[in-house]
Amino acid sequence: LHRRRDALPVRNHTCPQPYTGKARQGPRQPSDLNMNLDALEASREQASKQKQEESAAERGADLLVVLQLPGGPDGPQQAEHRLPAGVTVAYLKLVIEQQHGIPSSTQCLKLAGKPMLDPFSLCDYPALKAGQAPVSITVELLS
Repeated sequence: LHRRRDALPVRNHTCPQPYTGKARQGPRQPSDLNMNLDALEASREQASKQKQEESAAERGADLLVVLQLPGGPDGPQQAEHRLPAGVTVAYLKLVIEQQHGIPSSTQCLKLAGKPMLDPFSLCDYPALKAGQAPVSITVELLS
């Protein structure tokens, strides 16, 4: 078979053009390096401050939670805890385990009679609003 030469795509194999930008004039001056270090330090400080602000926003404002603990020999007990709104229900269970000795695997936390789910944050529940009156959460034991 004979192919026509004009049917093939034309490829232009040329060498890349040399760099035509402004060439550096001599070595860098010490003042240039100091300015770059100052800019780097300022950038680091700004990033650190922004990270702290984002972390505080994730935690949210503090909530005052009143826990209705299961009764012992003296009957039901109450305990108050101030927690960031961004903590999870699982974290609250760990706080209860550490401070009140109730294993987290046997706890069922209820808000207004409805069970609270471990992966949710306290701020995910509409009844829990920062800056409002304390909210009562009942701690029940699973069998």
